[in-house]
Amino acid sequence: MFVSRGKKEGKGLTAEESALFREAVKRVQPIRSAPPAHLAPSRKPRLRQNQPITPDPAIVEEDGELFRRTTISARYLNQLKKGLIRYQSSIDLHGLTVAQANRLLRSFIKNSSGIEERCVLVITGKGLHSDEGYSALRHAALSELRSLVHVQAYCWAQPKDGGSGAFYVLIRKPEH
Repeated sequence: MFVSRGKKEGKGLTAEESALFREAVKRVQPIRSAPPAHLAPSRKPRLRQNQPITPDPAIVEEDGELFRRTTISARYLNQLKKGLIRYQSSIDLHGLTVAQANRLLRSFIKNSSGIEERCVLVITGKGLHSDEGYSALRHAALSELRSLVHVQAYCWAQPKDGGSGAFYVLIRKPEH
């Protein structure tokens, strides 16, 4: 997804790689130790998946395919919509489950923020091959983007970059 390593995603190991791995781990024995210590629960409880998300007062605009926080001006968002702000990297979520896509998307956005990428392209597809043309992956990805603190805005990409099957995403500059 991020960078091609010479194999298609999901293709598994070659027979030679599997044999080398089995040879390397054949004498490995489980570590016998005391049971794990019980950790105190974190101070901040995690949200459950089915809990409703409360609206963020910092969101100025939210219209499914368009989102911006108060830190982004309408003028800057218009530049993004016109494709005038170039993206530095992209991720293609086609063919993934919603859970896989959300995990990968969170990691991608966090990594992009860490290396100070300001704009990225997220490709979800249009959902044309799904039942009734509805893309659960697309809906989940947009919901995930809205929930990420690094995401400042997103909008449909220009046709040359994927059109309504892709989104430009503005990422907050990391605080130093």
